[in-house]
Amino acid sequence: MSTSKTVLIIEDEVKLRRAVAAYLEDSGYRILEAVNGREGIARIAEHQPDVVLTDLRMPEMNGLEVVTWMQQHSPQTPVIVISGTGDQHAVDTSLAAGAKMYLTKPIVDLAELDVAIQKVLG
Repeated sequence: MSTSKTVLIIEDEVKLRRAVAAYLEDSGYRILEAVNGREGIARIAEHQPDVVLTDLRMPEMNGLEVVTWMQQHSPQTPVIVISGTGDQHAVDTSLAAGAKMYLTKPIVDLAELDVAIQKVLG
């Protein structure tokens, strides 16, 4: 797939963030990275990505706070939550806050991310 879409990955686990970034770059996306929600919001304000992927549990500012901020400041930008917290409450809370999709870690086949991104972009 060849695309000029920009994806922001907000994830504090370095290995996971870099693996996702490498896969999506190979798929043709432009990648931005952030280690926590606070840094992610700075990247959003500066670069206006097309899609945001965020973990839920991170230091300084968690993913749910990112989703809520996005709904207030950039509601047209879809957010996909990717978290190791797969309990139904976390899923429901994330979707109710405005996330377009919730994926559970570990993601065995990274192609799922490409499919999810394409789906939320319509």
